[in-house]
Amino acid sequence: MIERDADVCIIGSGAGGAVMAKELAEGGLRVIVLEKGPRFTKFDFTQKESEAFPKLYEDSGMRATKDQSVIILHASGVGGTTLVNHNICFRAPDFVLRDWEKSGVTDISPQRMTPFYEKVEKEISVTQIGKNEVNRNERIFERGAEKLGLSPKRFYHNRKDCIGCGYCYCGCSYDRKQNMALTYLPKAEQSGCAVLANTEVQEIQYQNAKVAAVVANQKKQGDAAVPEQVRVRARLFILAGGSISTPVLLLKNGFGKLNVNIGQHLALHPILANIGVMPEPVHFYEGIVQCEYVDQLSVEDSAGFLLEGIGAHPILTSLNLPAFGNRLTEAMREYDHFTAHYVMVKDRPQGSVRVSKKGVVSIHYNFHERDKQSLREGMKLSAKLFFAAGAKKVHVNHVDAPILRNEKDVEMIDKFPMEANRMLLYSAHQLSSCRMGPDPRTSVTDSYGKVHEMNNLYISDASLFPTALGHNPQLTIMALATRNAEFILNQWNKVSAQKSTRAKVELPR
Repeated sequence: MIERDADVCIIGSGAGGAVMAKELAEGGLRVIVLEKGPRFTKFDFTQKESEAFPKLYEDSGMRATKDQSVIILHASGVGGTTLVNHNICFRAPDFVLRDWEKSGVTDISPQRMTPFYEKVEKEISVTQIGKNEVNRNERIFERGAEKLGLSPKRFYHNRKDCIGCGYCYCGCSYDRKQNMALTYLPKAEQSGCAVLANTEVQEIQYQNAKVAAVVANQKKQGDAAVPEQVRVRARLFILAGGSISTPVLLLKNGFGKLNVNIGQHLALHPILANIGVMPEPVHFYEGIVQCEYVDQLSVEDSAGFLLEGIGAHPILTSLNLPAFGNRLTEAMREYDHFTAHYVMVKDRPQGSVRVSKKGVVSIHYNFHERDKQSLREGMKLSAKLFFAAGAKKVHVNHVDAPILRNEKDVEMIDKFPMEANRMLLYSAHQLSSCRMGPDPRTSVTDSYGKVHEMNNLYISDASLFPTALGHNPQLTIMALATRNAEFILNQWNKVSAQKSTRAKVELPR
């Protein structure tokens, strides 16, 4: 077994882990990052869906809830899901941060979070997508939205000089995505941080409210090679594996006996994609694949949805058509004429992550009635937008839906049952499974991510969110990690100063 020592051991290298690594390493701490996935370069991204999903995604992109009603998309590799996301950068809506304040989270007001957002935006080169960068698919989206009296807006994103290849979810072959592997982690390594790839933590060794070490299996070159064990001792441990992997690791190591909230209150931002067919060729897979959105969030009941433009290649596209066999073949013949966007619901945290006694992981999810309403509203608005933009027909992602031929057909959606497995739903954002809060009876960590029952164990990922955001979470994960890293460094320096003072007092005269 290889033995390593550090001040801080971080498990996971995505948006939450990478930010922690950089901030703490630059603050003078000895940091080790353990990442279970490989370290990729642009040469590993082949722009082939059939290769990208098995290589980059957990369970080859087919991880799903126990009833198979929602596909769970999250990545594994140095840089985490920032390797494959669409680079969308939203600040959390003010009303969401105020809701978090009302739940008892401190130091989280919009004013307090602004400098952390600004710092992150500078680090990853956040800019608004230019009007001249909007592709044909998104111009159709914009035209339809405006005809309906909506107010489409352009996204902010963290790409540099994007060439518009459209393969963001397969990894960027041109290093234009300013992901964690290209931004925060290199800066962390410049400050002495060690990043160990292919290193999956299995065991957390703890006693009397303190973690002493973690034990991981480090894969060597070649699939047949026997993994080597690595044991890392540190003064502080940070879990940053995301809202599925973080609770799984805690539950496998018995932390569920300390806090029953671990793995509970899971939110998924369920996504449903619809496809319109235009009279003219669109090539919706070309260009920046997400440029514009329409906000239909409700501040009053903290619910609702976004419509977001999207492009995809044949495999992912075909999965979103409610057809099989010859019907699917016929539908895909019009692929070059497709235009697409999706409905993303701000859901109630009603799911859970569970681990059996044998270590089998299962993800459970139940739809709140308000979220079913949001899905239906979004499905209808989506179809209306396509027709307003000039679509000749619309494929609605529901097994009971015929092909819609005109706007009158949209009213049929009111009759569709909003039940599990009658729609193909995705989750690209998993949230809230180890949420922050002041009370250990209802939350897992305090306001800075420290696990309530432990003295030196923190969490830094979207599992901390008390509720779903309703917006893409990348920027908020990073801003929250920046804020929490500042808190950790302040606490660390206070303790170090106290120890130094005591040592001076005890010195013989």
